[in-house]
Amino acid sequence: MKPKHFFLLFTLININLSFSQHPDLQQGNWYVESVTENGITTNIPKEPLEFPYAYINFFDTSSGLIGSANHQLFNSNCQIGFTGHLNYTSNVSFTFIDINIIQNATTCNSSIQDFMNLYVDFYNNYAADDFSYIINIDGDGVLTITNSNNDIMVYSSHFYNPPQNNIATDTWFLSELIIDNNNNLPPNNDELSNIPLNFINQNGSGFTTNICDSLIASSTFNTNTFYIYNMSIGLIECSLFENNNYQNLYFNFFIDNLPGPFNYSLSNSNNTLTITSLNGNQAIYSNQVTAIKNYLLSKISLYPNPTKNTIKVKSLDKKTEIKNIYLFNIIGDMIFQTQTETIDISSLENGIYLIKIKTNNNKIILKKIIKE
Repeated sequence: MKPKHFFLLFTLININLSFSQHPDLQQGNWYVESVTENGITTNIPKEPLEFPYAYINFFDTSSGLIGSANHQLFNSNCQIGFTGHLNYTSNVSFTFIDINIIQNATTCNSSIQDFMNLYVDFYNNYAADDFSYIINIDGDGVLTITNSNNDIMVYSSHFYNPPQNNIATDTWFLSELIIDNNNNLPPNNDELSNIPLNFINQNGSGFTTNICDSLIASSTFNTNTFYIYNMSIGLIECSLFENNNYQNLYFNFFIDNLPGPFNYSLSNSNNTLTITSLNGNQAIYSNQVTAIKNYLLSKISLYPNPTKNTIKVKSLDKKTEIKNIYLFNIIGDMIFQTQTETIDISSLENGIYLIKIKTNNNKIILKKIIKE
């Protein structure tokens, strides 16, 4: 079942503000953890299929544009949230210029509806008054907002749980794909050297894998299971027919079972990772890659890594040309695209990022970098 994503369209309004927001407020989505009203704390009901998260986004420092809603995977008739514009009354406080409530709760279950109504009322009931906020960027990143009734809203910079074991420390390489009890071995040819999979785990969890194109998503883990959200796939096809067919088969292993759960297990002294979908199909990986398959990876140099300021991407083989370089964060959002082999990342937050390198002949290489 494919996810349906909820999109909000906003109109930017230019407003002259005396104060600007905290520089880290606009870092991306903030995910709701809890609401404390009149001394009673209510945690968000995390339901991986129906209600994976609720979020707020401070879109623009100049207009004060804000938006918040719950993310519904399969139910477009359960959307509760708000949009509006803010006036920053100090560097750590704001008030609403306007607020527009989104209410389409036709088929929301009671736990979702009760929590989201509590969440919206936290802002709507006190929109004319000042809200104060504090950001703690240490560790996972926490945003705390207090309204004039001294109610408290707590957000985290991520909504996902990290893996429970060491699967995020290795790059995994697909060795078998079992679909409807048929074992489909990966092709091995000049265009396709290997099929890597990475779970990037730092302040959250990212999911990346590629053949000729890349499948990038965010993921959240429970014990021996994980879910996949916010998946993005490009439009690159393989040049060879067998590779293109295999790419479709492999990507559909995940797409046809979104968001999960996908079961996973480690065996043979943690050298083999097996992912099993709801319909019983399996993708089996090894944390080892043969010397032949490792050939293309060895022809691309990426240094220094870790780095604080710049990183250089260089081809060590005259026959391998770098055409495009893409940089992604750990949840699959593309930060920028460039053809310049020296990349300035000094303005980015510390953490793990993914570089996708497209070479001549449409070959794709994924590598991780660490910004310190």
